[in-house]
Amino acid sequence: MRKIPSDMTPGTRHMTKQCGELEIVEYFNKSNVSIFFVATGSEKTVHSSSIRRGSVKDKYALSVFGVGFIGEGEFKPSYKNKLTKLYSTWSDMLRRCYDPKRLLEKQTYIGCTVCEEWHNFQNFAEWMSKQDYKGKDLDKDIKFNGNKIYSPDNCVFVTHAENVIEARAKHYKFISPEGKLVDIYNLTEFCRDKDLDTSAMVKVHFGNLKQYKGWRKA
Repeated sequence: MRKIPSDMTPGTRHMTKQCGELEIVEYFNKSNVSIFFVATGSEKTVHSSSIRRGSVKDKYALSVFGVGFIGEGEFKPSYKNKLTKLYSTWSDMLRRCYDPKRLLEKQTYIGCTVCEEWHNFQNFAEWMSKQDYKGKDLDKDIKFNGNKIYSPDNCVFVTHAENVIEARAKHYKFISPEGKLVDIYNLTEFCRDKDLDTSAMVKVHFGNLKQYKGWRKA
């Protein structure tokens, strides 16, 4: 019969440095100890030395602004000691909604939330990896005016210029090629319907272009 160290017997609990208590489920050998985390119920097999050091990490612990967790999957928060674009976008989204300091600075985000599905980094990263996101910002209300929920149905990636104009002005006025005054709310949707380049229309709006395909600032 194998000898089990007294601190590795089933039912024994240990405190981790960051993820609360864990409990020993079964001791196979010093390199393979089955445990579960008391707070989340998630299970894993770890080295006994990691348990004793308190360095075991729970990928389901709410470690990001009290709501977000890394989860298990192919997407990693960092690569070569640098945060990935997927992770930084996800954590910034959570910060805008759940960081008290951020909400004091940007009170327009008070009442905004992230859908439960996206509390799991793996789910958000999988969605984002399928989007055209390079060089763009995550936006939650260009598609739906006044939307306060970050979710797959509500969010899109837009250029920084589109994001800035959306934040600064809710209505845009242009003179059409026919000389008519046109009042626009959703510039992105308008440009898509008219086969216009949104970035060029943004430049017209700010006076950086005199006209674009006959469209002028009102």
